[in-house]
Amino acid sequence: MAKNQVEVWSDTVSDPVAVRYAWADNPVCNLYSRERLPVTPFRTDDWPGITAENK
Repeated sequence: MAKNQVEVWSDTVSDPVAVRYAWADNPVCNLYSRERLPVTPFRTDDWPGITAENK
């Protein structure tokens, strides 16, 4: 696996289409890099958010 990748899986999601980590207001972040630095929230999708029309 490359340095900028995270492997994710779920026994309850058979066909995932996107991943979001700590994607919320005031999230609890408990994922750390190999260097023991916290990983910032991220998402793999580009779906419009609920405030997209307010721009």
